[in-house]
Amino acid sequence: MLEKEPKTGFMTRVINALVGKGENDSVQRADEIKPSQVDQGKESLNALKVVRSKIKNHKVIAKTSGIIAITIKILNKLERNPEMLDQSQRLFAYILPTTQKLLDEYQYMEEQGVEGANIVGAMRKIEDKLELLIPAYEQQLDQLFSQTTLDLETDIEVMEKVLKTEGLIQDGFSMKVSEHVEEVVKGDEVEHSVSLPNKKQLVDSIETPENIPPERKISEVDVEKLAENKPTPTATIPVTTPVKKAEMYKLPVILSSEYNFVYYRGKYYTHYALFLKNPNEDVAIHHSNVQITVRASDGRVLYTNKKLFSLLYPGQTDLECGKMITTDELPETVEFTVLPLRSPEDRFKKPSELKATTYQPITVENGYLSDRKFHGEVVNPNEYEIKFFTVYFLFRDENKKFIGTCDKFTGPLPAKGEGTVPFWTFMSEEIMTEHLEIYTSISWKYLVK
Repeated sequence: MLEKEPKTGFMTRVINALVGKGENDSVQRADEIKPSQVDQGKESLNALKVVRSKIKNHKVIAKTSGIIAITIKILNKLERNPEMLDQSQRLFAYILPTTQKLLDEYQYMEEQGVEGANIVGAMRKIEDKLELLIPAYEQQLDQLFSQTTLDLETDIEVMEKVLKTEGLIQDGFSMKVSEHVEEVVKGDEVEHSVSLPNKKQLVDSIETPENIPPERKISEVDVEKLAENKPTPTATIPVTTPVKKAEMYKLPVILSSEYNFVYYRGKYYTHYALFLKNPNEDVAIHHSNVQITVRASDGRVLYTNKKLFSLLYPGQTDLECGKMITTDELPETVEFTVLPLRSPEDRFKKPSELKATTYQPITVENGYLSDRKFHGEVVNPNEYEIKFFTVYFLFRDENKKFIGTCDKFTGPLPAKGEGTVPFWTFMSEEIMTEHLEIYTSISWKYLVK
């Protein structure tokens, strides 16, 4: 039997704005995102600038300015790479509307000019929670560059191979060109100009038998003496080629994958749940990618995307859930493929190379479902703080068939014994059933040195 939802008052409604949609609010859903979401983001950005101009608290103004600056960078990145729009649904559906609502509420209470306990308490909570939103914006921007970073590493690796093939560089050899630096002073600025040797200078600098200085020449008598005094080797040391990490360790494996197609407001959404395991018992795997491809009945690709698993500890299994917008057409199948590691020598990490050598899964406790809201709190059994984490909700029918998924992303989570993180989130009515499974995952990038 479901527990009755507690009655909410003024303070609770304001605090609800910190984590999402209130009782009577109509926050835009992620599955309603339109291709013009960048334009919508610019409108929200302008709204943030307007409310910032009305706020008097200098600390809140500074935090708002930081959020605006990061948001501008995110929008610039999305305009440059529109194919990444799908990765920013959380920003437009939740983070930006929440930020605007927080600041609107704060400015409204600030202009009351009353220092009552309720108003002051609510304003202080908003000030504190703005600290939480700033890292969320930073992570959103950082995630947009994750694929760029991997692509650059691949380009660099390919370039090195081409240069080695052409004989321009060799293994273990670094070519250096001597630089002649001249300082050119212009006003108060000092500029450095680099002039490279010309062809004649390079030719003249090469030593030949004719231009070797007399004091460095070796006579035939000296050569014979050197040969007579050459020591006899006492042992022969075999030369072995070291085994590369990529050959020693295994790629992550997919333990299980499930998917379902949900029709909602004229679109088919692909819901999926993917369990990925690190089969190695002595190394972690950093930055492994899984390609998810949605196909039609005739084999056409309707949608594809890559999902990044930041870090898998030795023997660990982690979960990635989500939903993807496909098309008006009902898909037929979904394929999950583990991609080869890029720069594999850098992707296998010994526990000693990590900030935290071990990890115990965080847990959700005291959870209950009331109407369409799930309430609970997250507990951290580890001795270190976790910056961000995600709670995944998997719904199944009476036959245990996978129906769909939703999630709650928040943080930070204090270290063991220093407190828990209470939370609540809305469930999507089109996938809700009585059979609910709950999993957790954390943002691993903060555990890599």
